Amino acid sequence: PELDSFLEELEHAVFLSIVASYAQMFQCVRAVDKEFELEITPNLPRIISTFRAGCILQGALLEPMTKAFEADPNLSNLLCAFPKEIETGMDAFRKTMATAALAGEPATVMQASLGYLATMTRATMVAGQVVSLQRDVFGRHGFKRLKTSGEATEESYNADWPDMIP
Repeated sequence: PELDSFLEELEHAVFLSIVASYAQMFQCVRAVDKEFELEITPNLPRIISTFRAGCILQGALLEPMTKAFEADPNLSNLLCAFPKEIETGMDAFRKTMATAALAGEPATVMQASLGYLATMTRATMVAGQVVSLQRDVFGRHGFKRLKTSGEATEESYNADWPDMIP
């Protein structure tokens, strides 16, 4: 029973790790497409089907990814096509990564995928807020505050930080 539970959690972790990896790849492809106007984004379903036809990236998840981009070519992020799977599997993913870490197994790619998923599925990007605060501490660049609605304020603020170097 314990092994069965672990294997089920591991399956969720692997699934979500793959989805997160592809989501990041497609975001990179879109950035390249935008920069160099290669007309990749409108052709993503066809390109993904090429992967399924024999590329080393071949995999069962490519079919739902193809369908996601066919249904919405302007899908903001592939993660948006897998909300149920993310909601169902995130706890198992976290638990699997904790088990791996406690066993001394780094699983770095899967850990990175977990970090990406955790960041992208939050209403507020805490990491982005931390970067803004770091910029303000070290360069007095200012930061925007979040309203109760979650939107950023128009104006920038500077905090009165203590000097970091005496």
